[in-house]
Amino acid sequence: MIDFENNMVMGCIPIADLPQAPQDQQKCEAHPCPMCNAPMWVSEFKRAWIKEAPNRIMRCFRCIIDSHVANGGNVDDIDLLDATKLI
Repeated sequence: MIDFENNMVMGCIPIADLPQAPQDQQKCEAHPCPMCNAPMWVSEFKRAWIKEAPNRIMRCFRCIIDSHVANGGNVDDIDLLDATKLI
């Protein structure tokens, strides 16, 4: 489960949902999600961002949604373009 109170969370697109690297992000690489181990796209910016602070974490969007709901949150409260497609 993600500790949303103490961590800054950056979402990454699961490769299962987008087989080709996102065109709007530079130098994307496939990395396993630390929660579910499924491959996700991680851009050069995100790789640098996570190194800057110990409380920054990257997770795939599916795990972010699952953790948010497990913490009592509502899918409608998540700021994603269409989170319902990821459930």
